Amino acid sequence: MAEMYYAAVAEKDERNSLFRMLKRVQRLPKAAFAKPPIRRSSFPFGTVAYFSYVPPGLSVVVSKKTARRAVDRNRIKRRVYSAAEGALEGRDLPHSTVFYPTKDVLTADFSQLRDSLQSVLRAR
Repeated sequence: MAEMYYAAVAEKDERNSLFRMLKRVQRLPKAAFAKPPIRRSSFPFGTVAYFSYVPPGLSVVVSKKTARRAVDRNRIKRRVYSAAEGALEGRDLPHSTVFYPTKDVLTADFSQLRDSLQSVLRAR
């Protein structure tokens, strides 16, 4: 009986790890958006902007135009934060990075999303 419980808990933890947010310390405050970005680039699931805010952090901005329902906007944010965390793998960001994802993030395969974010974060 205990083995079944632990297997169910492990499966739940694996599913939840795909939708984990970054820690608040690692996210950017609104003050980071006060100045124009240093550089912008695009990737298959949206746009990335780099800012010179110190200390560097990461943020995801999803507008109502992208996803009308708050549930969808929050799910997009969780997926991007989780994929970015996996793409960073302990490396530090040299710049403050802001992602502006499209609605395609909702239906995209998680490994494709993580790989595309990894290529964007390496190309900075």
